[in-house]
Amino acid sequence: KVLLEAPDPTALARFQLEAAVASKLRHPGIVGVLDVGVHQGLPYLVLEYCRGQTLGAWLRSNPHPELREAVELVAQLARAAGFAHRQGVLHRDLKPANVILAEPDGRPRITDFGVARDRSLQRSMTRTGDVLGTPAYMAPEQLSADPDLVTARADVYALGVLLYELLTGTRPFDAQSLIRAGFHELLRVIREDDPPKP
Repeated sequence: KVLLEAPDPTALARFQLEAAVASKLRHPGIVGVLDVGVHQGLPYLVLEYCRGQTLGAWLRSNPHPELREAVELVAQLARAAGFAHRQGVLHRDLKPANVILAEPDGRPRITDFGVARDRSLQRSMTRTGDVLGTPAYMAPEQLSADPDLVTARADVYALGVLLYELLTGTRPFDAQSLIRAGFHELLRVIREDDPPKP
């Protein structure tokens, strides 16, 4: 991963934080960081090569996995996320695009800690009012104006959305149509409404 143009100070700080956070996570369910540096003025991050496909790509070709397969997949992700949480790291953007099903065994591996938060650090890149993550997978507290309200429960919520999607073929809330209706409507629905029965 390379920042291809000279980054602004905030983007550079977020990139460096991602590198620091991901570097401390050594777990079979998390794509590892091998190296971090700067080459010709461009910051880079070398990730472990993980041959496979994203969970999103897999879902498009396997829209109705078996119950046991779906539950085991999310259980493995929960173990990896739990490990990160014990290290003080919140991913904050768990979604099919950030899960790789590694060959040859299809083990799910979490990647992309670009909006993660390391709760052991005093500083946070998230300012009050920032909303980070992918709306369809965001917990209600991620939509608040206070980043300190976001805990490991937000990742657990995202895992629940993933399981729901694996089992039903749809997400609890149709974020795309709600976004078209307006971001505030999306926030209201995620915060207040129960998802429709599958």
